[in-house]
Amino acid sequence: MVALAFEAEGVGFPLLMGSSLGTDSRLWVHIGTALSDSRRVIRYDHRGHGMSPVPDGDYTLEQIATDALELMDSLGIECADYCGVSMGGMVGMWLAAHHPSRIRRVVLASTSSHMAPQQPWIDRAALVRAEGMASVVEPTLERWLTPEFLAVESPELRATREQLLDTDPQGYAGCAMAVGQMDLRDDLASITAPSLVIVADDDPSTPPSHGTLIAETIGGAGLVRVAGRHLALVEQPEVFVGIIREFLDR
Repeated sequence: MVALAFEAEGVGFPLLMGSSLGTDSRLWVHIGTALSDSRRVIRYDHRGHGMSPVPDGDYTLEQIATDALELMDSLGIECADYCGVSMGGMVGMWLAAHHPSRIRRVVLASTSSHMAPQQPWIDRAALVRAEGMASVVEPTLERWLTPEFLAVESPELRATREQLLDTDPQGYAGCAMAVGQMDLRDDLASITAPSLVIVADDDPSTPPSHGTLIAETIGGAGLVRVAGRHLALVEQPEVFVGIIREFLDR
């Protein structure tokens, strides 16, 4: 068991927020605070990220998702909504498929049910273990954010870069291996929780086709397209607040 670090604010029905590979609970701070006016928002750090412990070795998606389930148990939460981006979305799908009684609604942003081929993830894990996080920061930001956003050194850009640099290389590598190995395609049809998939038009990491497959396979799932790249939520937090709020409040 990994006792995850988290930040909680607000009161009401709980909403867990899971971040992408290489980011932590700070990724959701603006969106989570806005949503906490009517719910209990719990922004947490995956294993190996932020202030959470960093176990040795490679991880599996099941381990990463079970950490979130154990966090719910430790907080006395029987059932929650879940909102995840990228790797956080993979966690949301796993939880909704394997523990349906624990997840009421699920938001899946810029994510995928399968990230083949595996070799690039093996290579990236080896790179950060050998050379540290600085070796992947700038290429990652170019996949995540638009050139226009990257051209201005905004507080949001600095915060995103800092999260990458602050991530423990072992934690990043362990989670990267989990992302490369996971395959949730056969689990999607079993998800019964009302689901919303958000895709970004110019996302090179998880292209819109990945989200479309998820939405078409989960019965009754909604699909929303937004402008931007993989972490469009960094550039358009107000847009994401509106989309998530409208879906969760139905």
